[in-house]
Amino acid sequence: MKEEKLKSLLLLSLLSFNLYAQTVVSTSPALSEIISILGFEKNIIARTPYCLDAKKAPKVGTALELDIEKVLSLKPDLVVLQENTESKTSINLKKLNIKYKSLKLVSLDDIYQATSELASIFGVDGRDVLNKYKTSGQSKYKKGLVMLGGIPGKSVMIAGTETFYSQIIEQLGMKNLSPSKNWPNLQAEKIRSLIDKDTVILEVVTKKEALWSQSNWQSFCPKCHVVPLVSKRAAYPGLKVIEIMSNVLSKGSGHD
Repeated sequence: MKEEKLKSLLLLSLLSFNLYAQTVVSTSPALSEIISILGFEKNIIARTPYCLDAKKAPKVGTALELDIEKVLSLKPDLVVLQENTESKTSINLKKLNIKYKSLKLVSLDDIYQATSELASIFGVDGRDVLNKYKTSGQSKYKKGLVMLGGIPGKSVMIAGTETFYSQIIEQLGMKNLSPSKNWPNLQAEKIRSLIDKDTVILEVVTKKEALWSQSNWQSFCPKCHVVPLVSKRAAYPGLKVIEIMSNVLSKGSGHD
């Protein structure tokens, strides 16, 4: 009787193993990041050249230019795609009978939903991970603007009220003062009209060399309180940037 029970447990274990993805090809830095945070970085057997995680895995291009032959040779259990980049790739994968999952990564809720779905794909409960990022702290500032580029000393591109970055600072207790829903380019006069002494501008860049110089800010907005955020992970909507923005806005300065 005991032997039969052990056989049943072994069979159940083998069935469970086959139900969940064991090997994954990731075509998105954000998806690689989420998979790694969930504890399955080693399960990524191929990635894009832009992924900051699973760096030991071979590169197979991006979702827009995926090396299908190489993917086929790797025999993955699953290929993960971003919904806005799947294009012809999903059609080719379907023709070759390669299983794939397309995940939306636009809003903060999308990121949380994708995390939950990926956790299910790997057969784990992702609630602890989600709780960590949903309760990632509070900003020391009450209002501000998130700057993502521009022409030094002349204009800035600001994250609008319906962007991923805006949703992060709102989660951290800040109000986004952007006058637009999307990505407006604002001149100095407009910026000055939006801010006061309690406003912070979060200058988000992927490398330190891209930060505006002090003279740029002096000519553009001498009274602006600017806090830099330097991180390669700021280039895409993922979980890590939530943590990074939380750390920077709670301390008032910082880098990745």
